[in-house]
Amino acid sequence: MGAGTLGAVVSRGDELYILSNSHVLVPSNVLEPKTLIYQPGPVDDPGGRPIAELVELSDFVPLTPTHVNYVDCAVARILDRKDVSAKFIAPVKLRSHEPLPPKENMVVEFSGRSTPHGRGVIKTLNQCCRLEYEGLGEILFDGLLWLQSENGKRLGLMGDSGALLINPSSGQAVALLVAVNFSGAYAIPIERVLTALKVKLVVP
Repeated sequence: MGAGTLGAVVSRGDELYILSNSHVLVPSNVLEPKTLIYQPGPVDDPGGRPIAELVELSDFVPLTPTHVNYVDCAVARILDRKDVSAKFIAPVKLRSHEPLPPKENMVVEFSGRSTPHGRGVIKTLNQCCRLEYEGLGEILFDGLLWLQSENGKRLGLMGDSGALLINPSSGQAVALLVAVNFSGAYAIPIERVLTALKVKLVVP
């Protein structure tokens, strides 16, 4: 893992997992199941020793440059529950395990590794785009959301990928942030992510 955001705690049966992007937890699709994932990542602590073994890789949807991709997501099993909290940085708060379908002009907010509190608006549904991934090259996506900030400034920064986008009015999850640039951000509808990984959101 380089730099990214652990977006949410999710469950499958009796086990708890952290949810993020595949490109955050499984760079270049090269890690094996049960690979240990550490905190902090090498970008945040270059040359230093990781301070904690938080999780082990469980499942991910591989990214492929030869076909259209619809999700970028992965989960890793939490080794010790006391080491990971499902709470978000205030004022972001998840209040329901039920996802909320995205709509144009819907407001969402998130807390990420590089942006403690980001707030934006969904501008476009079902966006097709190409994203560049280190070690994989250009990846074609379809069915993404396109978002922009409310104040015209940059919505997020490098390292925010994997953040959970939550509607502040309902407290429901809407999407998983996948990429940011100077103009806005791309995200995947969270219901598609949860279905692909067969997990449920955990409410703090």
